[in-house]
Amino acid sequence: MRWVLPDHTLETASLMRRFIANAICLADVALFVLPPMRALAGVCVFYERDVQR
Repeated sequence: MRWVLPDHTLETASLMRRFIANAICLADVALFVLPPMRALAGVCVFYERDVQR
């Protein structure tokens, strides 16, 4: 979602960005609720921070 929500907050995003983020989430749920796709579903969390040198 980083490319959709550059500041990582849905609450302060524009209406269009909120719509896109919610559409991606809805498509994800709709796709992975199907029995053949459940085995491919999972959760992954990435965390990035800038390294100060």
